[in-house]
Amino acid sequence: MTKFIVSEIELVDKFKELMQASEDSFLIVAPQSDSDIYVQFTYNSTKLYCEAVSNKFLPKKKQLTETKIGLLRQWNFSLNENESQNFEVTFSSSNLPDLVNQIIKIFNDVYGVLNTNKFEIELESF
Repeated sequence: MTKFIVSEIELVDKFKELMQASEDSFLIVAPQSDSDIYVQFTYNSTKLYCEAVSNKFLPKKKQLTETKIGLLRQWNFSLNENESQNFEVTFSSSNLPDLVNQIIKIFNDVYGVLNTNKFEIELESF
């Protein structure tokens, strides 16, 4: 799988590509400065399913505090303890620029990655 560095505007275009691909496709988004932190997306006809990395997969020094987990919960994320063991939420696909802004907010406020204006992405489309 090939990784690309993209801007906020280009990230919107990558979401559009994901939405035109098959339901087995996925998009992984990480801040360019820290690939341990990521959110990943799949799409099914009207909604974008999102997973945000949990403490299970984060290095010790980057573990989320209860306060940071509380922020994710305020944004309707829940911890999937059975399958992925990541935090998950579903987003509407109607406003992709707002979704990109939410990703930036998650990276900044939850994971402490500041100045996020470039993203490392992997798009696997079928």
